[in-house]
Amino acid sequence: KHTMEEDQHSQVCIDMMWSPLPQPDINNNNDNVETRYKYVLYEDIETTYFQSSPSRLSQDTLCWILKSKGSGKGERELFLRARVVSDDDVDDDNNDNKNKQGQQSVHSQKEQQQQQLKDNDRRVLIRYPKGSTYHVKRSNLIPVLDQMSHQNIVIVVPETPDYRRAAVVHTCIHESFLEIGCSYGPTVDRMRKVLTEIGHVHPIPKDQKKQKNEPPSSTSSYPCTKKMKHGCENKQQQHQQQHEQESNKNSNGKDNNNIANDSNNPYCRVYALGIDKSEECIDIAINRYPKSLFSLEDALTQDGMVQLRSLCQQKLVNGYPSVVAIDINGTRELPAVLQCIENQMKPGNDVTVGKDWELPRLFIVKSRTLYSEIKKRQGLGLQC
Repeated sequence: KHTMEEDQHSQVCIDMMWSPLPQPDINNNNDNVETRYKYVLYEDIETTYFQSSPSRLSQDTLCWILKSKGSGKGERELFLRARVVSDDDVDDDNNDNKNKQGQQSVHSQKEQQQQQLKDNDRRVLIRYPKGSTYHVKRSNLIPVLDQMSHQNIVIVVPETPDYRRAAVVHTCIHESFLEIGCSYGPTVDRMRKVLTEIGHVHPIPKDQKKQKNEPPSSTSSYPCTKKMKHGCENKQQQHQQQHEQESNKNSNGKDNNNIANDSNNPYCRVYALGIDKSEECIDIAINRYPKSLFSLEDALTQDGMVQLRSLCQQKLVNGYPSVVAIDINGTRELPAVLQCIENQMKPGNDVTVGKDWELPRLFIVKSRTLYSEIKKRQGLGLQC
């Protein structure tokens, strides 16, 4: 017998093993495009979506660059967005290893780990927002689930740091972001800055993409050799300092993005919106982050959802959220978490999907209970 869980705020009552996870009501979706969402664990994103070539990133992949040197404590900071120009950097040792692989069919676990370290240490040629190119270590790149090629995904995260990083990394320029359960507002304010103050990297037009065998057009396209690697590290740090100085200069003056996110202007539209059902949390968030927009809303009731959709139509740049992040307490019972997701996937009669409303392309959900449920289903070979 399977345990049934209930929550006083939830209309969802699920069989923990066999009940399907929330999905949109296709009958109410005017688009013919497949609308089923795929539930993916945070740590499985790269292996699920960025393995078109083993351990290689495709040309034009959007990435976030990590700073080459962190503080030594915790995660390294995110630096800038960039796009992959080429991921063909192979040194002599890698060529030797590939030849050996052709002769040996069985490798020890230690050899595989050593090869993985070398893959992470290789250089990838990337293009910054202002057009300059540079070779960056593969281990310093986080591929982005961008809006052009990645739709209908639910990222499930158990802990707050990974939840916040996923929101920053996978929400793209020109998208609108909604956080349900914003608490004191740090994630929303960071998203406002990321969506308005950090440059966009346009993709390469198809007719300008280089063929694999086409020679590089400039010396900057050649891969780093072993002798160059130390110099590359120093140059990347110089790039970081230069971009940070330019960013600080730009932030001192007003621009269109800052005006668009003036939460005190009743006529403005914003890129990031945070809601919470706690009046105390919203008051603190407004006081701490006056440039960001917060509202007292309840996303677990139908009446609350009608009010929330109306607020999004009035305040978000696109009139609906492209990315929805959900954090209604990481240890919240599973039915309430699923109800919150379902309320977003199945809007009421107050809007029409495809006309005055669109479903989010991406959900980022912080929930230990949902994370455990996905892991359990994956272990049993069930589709998520």
